[in-house]
Amino acid sequence: MVGQRMQMLITAAELTAQGVKPGTISKISFPVVSLEADWGVSTLACLDFKISMGATALTSLTAFETGLTEVLPAYSFTPTVGYANEHTFTTPFVWDGVSNVIIETTFSNNNTGQTTDGVIQYNTPTSYQSTIVYRADRCYCCCCCNSYYSESFL
Repeated sequence: MVGQRMQMLITAAELTAQGVKPGTISKISFPVVSLEADWGVSTLACLDFKISMGATALTSLTAFETGLTEVLPAYSFTPTVGYANEHTFTTPFVWDGVSNVIIETTFSNNNTGQTTDGVIQYNTPTSYQSTIVYRADRCYCCCCCNSYYSESFL
């Protein structure tokens, strides 16, 4: 694993369709399909894993957005296969029921990443640019802000 910064755009319509009501969001889960070979061997955790969120009127992500609120401060997170990767926020996010939402995750293991370090998560194709990611070898999260690639997955 390397340093990574990822932002995901979720529309108000998608949240509503999943039964999310306006008000306080106090936790989130990231289901994992599989962990690559080095998990539990040379890679043991996502160090300094942090979550931030923000409301937006954007309908597509073309660059990293700033001004998000940290909802979960940095800690060491060890993903597991399945649906048990739940993160309870120390600062809940209040959703107005109308705005789209950006969720940002960052972490840094400050090493040289390999394909065998991967965490494969569930995703669904979207009709809009919904995800933007930056990764760098030997990087602390604070430096993971300079470049990116983007995908249409949620």
